[in-house]
Amino acid sequence: SLMLASFAEAASILGREDYRSAATASADFLLHELRRDDVLMHSYKDGKSKIPGYLDDYALLISGLLALHEASFEQRWLEEAISLADAMTYRFWDEGQHGPFYDTGQDHSALFVRPRDILDSVKPCGGSAAADVLLRLAIITGETAFEKRAVAALSSVREQIRAHPLGFGHWLCALDFHLSNPKEIVIAGTHSDPRTQALLRTIHAHYMPNRVLVGVDPVEPRTLRAAPLLKNRTMIHGCPTVYLCQRHICHTPTSDPSALERDLDG
Repeated sequence: SLMLASFAEAASILGREDYRSAATASADFLLHELRRDDVLMHSYKDGKSKIPGYLDDYALLISGLLALHEASFEQRWLEEAISLADAMTYRFWDEGQHGPFYDTGQDHSALFVRPRDILDSVKPCGGSAAADVLLRLAIITGETAFEKRAVAALSSVREQIRAHPLGFGHWLCALDFHLSNPKEIVIAGTHSDPRTQALLRTIHAHYMPNRVLVGVDPVEPRTLRAAPLLKNRTMIHGCPTVYLCQRHICHTPTSDPSALERDLDG
């Protein structure tokens, strides 16, 4: 999933179709070969998937699928990400809210203590990755339940973050996203259209970790769960159009990369 996200992000920024193809092949493989009866599996060998997935398997795959949607505008990746987020909260959320997500689901082997790894190391831990993707999906879908669980997870590790910040790097990224005013960017237009690509190049020329980007291709059906963010987001005068907002307060929609540049700089 980390590789998938890297290829998708590189495809967006560098305009590399081969990277996009690699990301798409990776996502197709993970969703078709490592999912059994709607349960994401952890390992795959000799044509067989084994062991129910852990929290980080779900959260990092969701992150990769969101990146792949940005790189292609294909609605199926957004739908899959939202569906996996529902499954993730069902399988790993602590209903007692005594701490962040559990690392194991209900169908894992019975353990004396159900584990929760809260430290970020060479890769994000499951809890921080889950908090990050749920905050982003809350903006995309308008579902407050996603945000509430993410904030509860962040609150549960507050004292540990204060005491040992170097061990909570991805948690701090999620916290920064939550405390900032993330940019909400919707592009209405066909991804392959050169005019759409010009707008995307302008966006990707800016370092904006705290933003969500959703594409609306006129020839694809819209993702129903993203309806609040996509309401009335259409091309204007037949041209690809960018809608740039923060906390639902929006700039004037534009099809001009220069105007978009000024809005982003402002």
